[in-house]
Amino acid sequence: SRQSFGWRPGSSSRTPLQGACEHLDMAMPAVAGSMGVAGWNYNRANFKYDQGQRWQRYTTGRKMAMATVGMFRQDVTDLAGVSMAKLKVYGPIYGIVITV
Repeated sequence: SRQSFGWRPGSSSRTPLQGACEHLDMAMPAVAGSMGVAGWNYNRANFKYDQGQRWQRYTTGRKMAMATVGMFRQDVTDLAGVSMAKLKVYGPIYGIVITV
């Protein structure tokens, strides 16, 4: 048959588990509070550590974007330079052809 610890379903007395864990009820807020403070400090330390890395990543990305724009401008200058060099040769020739 079933072993009973003085508790039966439907009875108003406390369960064995409730009796054994009664002292934990008082300790839970203290444990939760200390874990909350420890968690807060841990997250704050991680945030401060990550903050420097985020700034470095931001400035590095900005430098790379500025370098990309500079390369684009240099490419446009080089392409325009090709046309300018050809016009320096063809311009006088066209002038002579038109006047003749």
